[in-house]
Amino acid sequence: MRISFRTKLTLGFDLVLILFSILIVNFFYSKAHYVQRDNLRSRLIGIASTAALMIDGDSHELLRAPPDASRPEFEKIRAVLTRIRESNPGIRFIYTMRRSRTPGMTEFVIDEAEEVDENGNGIIDPPEERAEIGRLYDATPYPEMISAFQGPRADRILQSDQWGTWLSGYAPIFNSRRQPVGILGIDMAADDVRREEKVLEITALFILSLAVIASFVVGIILARHFTDPIRELLKGIRRIGEGKLDTRLDLKRKDEIGELGRAFNDMAESLAASRRKLDEYNRLLEEKVDERTRELKSTQEALILKEKMTAVGSLAGGVAHEFNNLFASIRGYAELALTKEDAAAKNEALRIALKMADRAKKITAALLSFCGPRAPVRERIDVRETLEYALSLLKRDLNTYNVKVVREYGEIPAVWGDPQQIQHALVNILVNAKDAMMGNGGILTVGVGLEGDRVFVRIADTGPGVDPEVRRRIFEPFRGTKGVLSGGSPRYSGLGLFVALGIVKAHRGEIRVESEPGLGAVFTVVLPTTSPEPLEQELPPEPARRPEPIVEAGSRRLLIVDDEEAIAKLLKEFLESRGFLVETANNGWEAVEKADRTAYDLILMDIAMPGMDGESAIKMILSRRADSRFIVISGYSPPELAPELRAHVRGVVQKPFSLSQIAAVVFRSLGAA
Repeated sequence: MRISFRTKLTLGFDLVLILFSILIVNFFYSKAHYVQRDNLRSRLIGIASTAALMIDGDSHELLRAPPDASRPEFEKIRAVLTRIRESNPGIRFIYTMRRSRTPGMTEFVIDEAEEVDENGNGIIDPPEERAEIGRLYDATPYPEMISAFQGPRADRILQSDQWGTWLSGYAPIFNSRRQPVGILGIDMAADDVRREEKVLEITALFILSLAVIASFVVGIILARHFTDPIRELLKGIRRIGEGKLDTRLDLKRKDEIGELGRAFNDMAESLAASRRKLDEYNRLLEEKVDERTRELKSTQEALILKEKMTAVGSLAGGVAHEFNNLFASIRGYAELALTKEDAAAKNEALRIALKMADRAKKITAALLSFCGPRAPVRERIDVRETLEYALSLLKRDLNTYNVKVVREYGEIPAVWGDPQQIQHALVNILVNAKDAMMGNGGILTVGVGLEGDRVFVRIADTGPGVDPEVRRRIFEPFRGTKGVLSGGSPRYSGLGLFVALGIVKAHRGEIRVESEPGLGAVFTVVLPTTSPEPLEQELPPEPARRPEPIVEAGSRRLLIVDDEEAIAKLLKEFLESRGFLVETANNGWEAVEKADRTAYDLILMDIAMPGMDGESAIKMILSRRADSRFIVISGYSPPELAPELRAHVRGVVQKPFSLSQIAAVVFRSLGAA
């Protein structure tokens, strides 16, 4: 999918602005978050430091074992802790600790908390028990607790449990000799801080959402500011490319884009002056070499015309032969069906005639590939099967000219591509190899295998080889190995390898040629196994023949538009037999007039018609009835419709078509199948 520069620029601006908004919001959120927690930590450190000064360090030092809990010093210090807790309602727990001989561990000295059944389960759980003197506590997750023996500290991370959220602070307890004999710890309730942080997070997300919306709006405005003049410049460049050298831009800006517009105008003026000089030089040159030029041009045109006529004559002869055989079969079986009285024999003859018509349809589709580009098909292809089918097409010629085929097939994955085009390319290369050995016999070696992650097809002949000069230009039109411009016979077009290279390149592949005079030639076609960009399928698949639902008579109105009266009449009779109300039009103008008078549920529109073509008729009908729906019918390659028309086209059918195919597309388009 092609993305415009404006879209890319808009997305770029949006991305930059959104990232900037995220950084700004994150900065202020982090700042507020830090300030909020820092205030709590500072308050907690202050309370812990003040409380630690109220503890008698010498008395604290005497409490060494659980029995010491009965000493008066224990009760005295515990009473001080209780007063501190009661004077600061936010304190959940207050306690003292001392260092342990075990690294990373501390020991409880006084736990001021009462043993209370806080969870209401009727028993005192271990977290609800009062810590005894000497009870070990793992302090490794709390580095601030360990470092508090050197000075007041507070945890940086909030802790939470089933009873709430808190933050812990610590301060050293000194004895009379100013030696730290323990620490005082305070667990301060922080539920309000947690709620404020949630509010802060929601506020930050809201502000960020507004910033993202504003970034999109600003991005669009900025993108238009830069891309509008660039679009004007692009239009001007295209007009210059079309030869309209009088094109000038009116960009009244004082920035670099304005400078670019003025430079464009200067360039256009210089190009116009150069053209005038060039025209004058050409006129003088033509006067001097006119006769020589005419002779050379005449010779070249005659040579190219001869090449093209030879190619067209050869192609026309082959096509006439194929179609004469098919028409003979179709006519013969149709006449045979007329003579048969037995219904089964009559139907069998008609089925064979239909089969011959389907073969004619495939030949027509193959011929259309020579007429110009068509919408490509992408599907999984077994290259070995495609190569075998190509060889089968040339089997008679290979046997006639005593060419032996040697196969060297390896295991390969499927490739993605257009099977008809790949077959076309392989046939062209095989024909080239066969012709190289014509009259002398030889060995045609075909191989298939893997080259890295790509599949290769190698076609080698035992012909006379290719001269280095010819090999350098082997893929040019009318040159190749047999084209007239390479000194070949006039009965060859010299287009086969040129067409093959174009097909392979369109499939993101390559063709390599290896040859030495007298040693034959090796052509290697390399194709990727990966799937390309998905491409729009141009035709609905040939449906299985099955009964279609019968629509109630008069419930749907259809319009058939085709300049071929027989086709319009055929479709009218067939669709009327399915219960539709059907009208016909023989050209685009008549279709527009009827569509003005009647609202049709579906219009079957032929594209190639004299006067107003089908695409123009669709545009005019949609300008008057915007809800119209169409099925496009084409005798050429599937048409490339304008983007604004595609939404109204429910299907594309290519001639020759089957009536079951028409029925399937019509019912699907109307939602009845």
